[in-house]
Amino acid sequence: MTYEELTEQATVSITQFMDLAKSAEHKFSAELFCNAAWGATMLWRDLTNKMKQDSDCEIFDAVNQQDAVFEKLIDRQSVPLLNDDE
Repeated sequence: MTYEELTEQATVSITQFMDLAKSAEHKFSAELFCNAAWGATMLWRDLTNKMKQDSDCEIFDAVNQQDAVFEKLIDRQSVPLLNDDE
């Protein structure tokens, strides 16, 4: 699997999990889906870390930029039931 394929699948999975978290009717479900998105992000980081070590600066920069995107995607504050205000 290439970096691009791995990142595309991770993006789909993380987005789906976060969409489910945002639309959850119960805090427990929202937490579960948010944690699943976080886990998918951690797996992507683990798999791409090896690519970063073995590749050129282009991949290194791409991984770092995508990591910032994923950090925004998995923001718990974007999930209504997980806001600190509630």
